Amino acid sequence: MHHKQRQIEQEAAKTLAMLDSLPSLEAHHLFRARVLERLAEEAECPASPAFMNSYVVKMALMMLLLAVNIVTAILIMQPAEEESMLSKSEMLEIISDDYGSPAISYYLQDSRQEEE
Repeated sequence: MHHKQRQIEQEAAKTLAMLDSLPSLEAHHLFRARVLERLAEEAECPASPAFMNSYVVKMALMMLLLAVNIVTAILIMQPAEEESMLSKSEMLEIISDDYGSPAISYYLQDSRQEEE
């Protein structure tokens, strides 16, 4: 454990010594003037292109969503010509066919016998 800690400290000392040996960097004497000039140019433009692009994309997606909603509403409001409403007797017949199968009647007979 102590060996690992000592190795970490040696590596950190080596790294700091290497950083100290690097020559110091100095900015160009016109750096500040160029930065201020660039800031003034960007302040003159009212909107950046990135903002405009995101705004255009948002508006296009909103229009697409609106178009999809309108088409969906039109399709829902159209009367269905192929499907017809089932009468009450047809519905009862379908239900009795579904619940009158031999598999279900087997379970119904078992439950009646248990009750008796």
